[in-house]
Amino acid sequence: GPRRPRSQTRSRKDDTSYTTVPQALLQELIGGKIRAGWIEKMVPALEYQQDGHRFALHLASSMVTELAPLAMWIEHLVSPNDLLIIDEPESHLHPEAIRLVARVLVGLVNQGIKVVCATHSSVLLHELSNCILRGQLKNKHNDHSEKYPGTEQISIDDIAVYRFQQSQPTGPVRVIQETIEPGWGIPEEEYAQVASELSDDTADLIAELTW
Repeated sequence: GPRRPRSQTRSRKDDTSYTTVPQALLQELIGGKIRAGWIEKMVPALEYQQDGHRFALHLASSMVTELAPLAMWIEHLVSPNDLLIIDEPESHLHPEAIRLVARVLVGLVNQGIKVVCATHSSVLLHELSNCILRGQLKNKHNDHSEKYPGTEQISIDDIAVYRFQQSQPTGPVRVIQETIEPGWGIPEEEYAQVASELSDDTADLIAELTW
């Protein structure tokens, strides 16, 4: 997952707005805000607030409930140099939302937060690759404009990708670091192979149906 080893001296107390952009992206995705509330005025609980309405978080969609902890951590807890571990943030999200979550993670890394993210999503990896390419394009042209904001670009030196590989069903699991290729991004051979096999299977079925 994305990581940023460089030290940062800024503290949350000194700057309470450094997560504004990732936080705003998450609010855009969930369509509202997550706030602390109460159940029967006695038990603290999380609430989902949207368009002036408030209701218990468990009544919201699965997408909102999945992203609520991340939203709360970003808004209230994480600071530069913190380590944030996220497990499969793509759960219950459609592809465009997964792309946005990838940019949230990139924005956090660029704010000095170390992020470890486990994922099975080719969409998330592909968006991270695009963020790498955007950063390289900006450096190539010495572009210091805001064409690509910090949530849409990341240095190849600030991200590492590891793949868990099991050659046999009962065999040991190896952890392999992938080589991120400049000018290309994160390797996606496994996803490409599955997509190719699925496409070939579809073509064969259509051919049999029309024969």
